[in-house]
Amino acid sequence: MKHILCYGDSNTWGYDADTDARFPFEQRWTGRLSALLPADYRIIEEGLCGRTTSYELPLEPDRNGYAAYPAALSSADPIDLVVLMLGTNDRRAQLIVSPEESALALERYILFTRTPQHWLGHQTPQILLVSPPEIAPGVVHTNAGFYYNQTSVEHSKRLKSVYVKLANQYQCAFLDAAAYCAPGEDQIHFSADGHTRLADAMARKIREILI
Repeated sequence: MKHILCYGDSNTWGYDADTDARFPFEQRWTGRLSALLPADYRIIEEGLCGRTTSYELPLEPDRNGYAAYPAALSSADPIDLVVLMLGTNDRRAQLIVSPEESALALERYILFTRTPQHWLGHQTPQILLVSPPEIAPGVVHTNAGFYYNQTSVEHSKRLKSVYVKLANQYQCAFLDAAAYCAPGEDQIHFSADGHTRLADAMARKIREILI
């Protein structure tokens, strides 16, 4: 049995901007990924709306991703692969976090993951670092414009380059989500088609890593 921990934010949780609810499991990229991989591969969903890499949101408690990460690892152990897709919520205007700071935060995830004695893990998982979809310029004209501005858009476009550099530095696998799917109507979250496209790309990448 192969265990894959998918750790992310609302796009991993499966937020549907059209309904303000959650896509069904079989429509979420994690659910579709489970169907695409061999039967002995177990997908462990660990998504949370509003989750940041390592920052606190003033009006949304418990969104610091790094604070919750050790418990998520320990709960899922043993793990063969960790998929990390974070950084969108770091772009919120009230945080004023640069792409480079998001990468520094993810560096801590990598180092911690590769030291399983710190989280009582039984093995050292491989890591797939995913740069999230770019925030579209139209976000400033949506309800989400309360959280995101033009700087958020510009910074989201730089995430790929800093994440690639980080992945290369630590020899992690890398996937650019924006290469396969754009955000939906709210300019941030995947549409149903986006979930399908990402799952297909993830399945191909994971097969390269684990098979």
